[in-house]
Amino acid sequence: MTYSREITNMIVECWGLGLSAEETRTYIDRTKGVMMGLATVYRHRHSITAQHMIDELMRKQRRDIAKEDDSDLRMKYRDKLLEKLIPHRVESLQVQKIDQHVIIDATEDEDAILSKASRILTRKRKLDKIH
Repeated sequence: MTYSREITNMIVECWGLGLSAEETRTYIDRTKGVMMGLATVYRHRHSITAQHMIDELMRKQRRDIAKEDDSDLRMKYRDKLLEKLIPHRVESLQVQKIDQHVIIDATEDEDAILSKASRILTRKRKLDKIH
């Protein structure tokens, strides 16, 4: 089934707002009365049109950051944008009752990763002494 450009744009806009595929499907059904499958939502999210919209939003974001007069504010928003764009790995360390999730920057070296793990284990030992 082919959907109108309005519906296709709504799928991408919902994605940009952070809605899950299921929430997107429910929202479009409620507002437009159009029911669709999850595969359709995923297909439209990764379409060429969606990529063009994302590229345009990124261009506008970069332009807004560049036009900002306050250098501290400009750097703050540039850093936030980079945080979103740089891939991160989530490492799980499970120690008995403690589930500790550590976000590791993809550019960190092994020493930094081991240092984070060491701090977690030290905290765990302190908690064990208390209990």
